Amino acid sequence: ADSLNSLFRNRFEAVRVYLQERHDCNYKVFNLCDEYRYSDAKFPNGVVHIPVIDHETPSMQQIFDFCAVAKEWMDGNQNRV
Repeated sequence: ADSLNSLFRNRFEAVRVYLQERHDCNYKVFNLCDEYRYSDAKFPNGVVHIPVIDHETPSMQQIFDFCAVAKEWMDGNQNRV
């Protein structure tokens, strides 16, 4: 998050450094926010974008999409988070 968003969201760079230090390249970022998109280039495994309107319930399709991609990611290597 940046500017005003940083008051209530984690700063992008702090999140990236935290994940990289603790998990090397064994993590995947899921962006579920419809209002803000992270750049794929900023994370080693890109970003999965599933746009859910802030403070709204995701659709069943969005839940299914998240679960399918997360399962595929986790099944790829036992060190992944």
